[in-house]
Amino acid sequence: MFAAEAAASEKRTAPWDRDFQQSDWPEFEDAPGWEEWYYQNSELHYRNEVTGYACLTSMQGSVIPHFFATGRLALQQRTISPHVILVEYLPDVKTLKDIDPSLVELLLAQSLLATVRTFAKIGFVYSDLNLTNTLLVPGTQLVCAVIIDLTESGIREDKSDEVWQQIVTCKDDASWMKKQLEQTLGITFD
Repeated sequence: MFAAEAAASEKRTAPWDRDFQQSDWPEFEDAPGWEEWYYQNSELHYRNEVTGYACLTSMQGSVIPHFFATGRLALQQRTISPHVILVEYLPDVKTLKDIDPSLVELLLAQSLLATVRTFAKIGFVYSDLNLTNTLLVPGTQLVCAVIIDLTESGIREDKSDEVWQQIVTCKDDASWMKKQLEQTLGITFD
């Protein structure tokens, strides 16, 4: 039933290929190749998410959800056991895409943008800011904005100042967030 997955697993020499490139797609007909690509892609996303949460520890519970634990999902009759991540549950949230713009106060939008602007300073780039990865947490009014899905994120590690600045400029998280907030909410930042 899962022959392609088993074939990919048999060829795998290490649990994670550090040189994996998302753009290195297998041939269309190569079912084991696709299984390996999805496996390596999920491993990459898992590692990005975990290191992203570690980098943003001080922001957990405010701008990003609390990160609690990791584990493996044991699936019967499957060759792989994918990683799982346990994070804080946020009830009744709305995405930036789905929120009524009139409910978002300028101060909340400014705070969110200011937070995103601090990412690069603490050695973090998000790389996937979009309308569905920004959640607004309701109370009697919208009380905070939370960013989720760190799977495409990166951290500075041992990069030189010059290389890090090139990455930050390329990813440009703050400009993306500013543009999305202005377009979605109809506001202008000074």
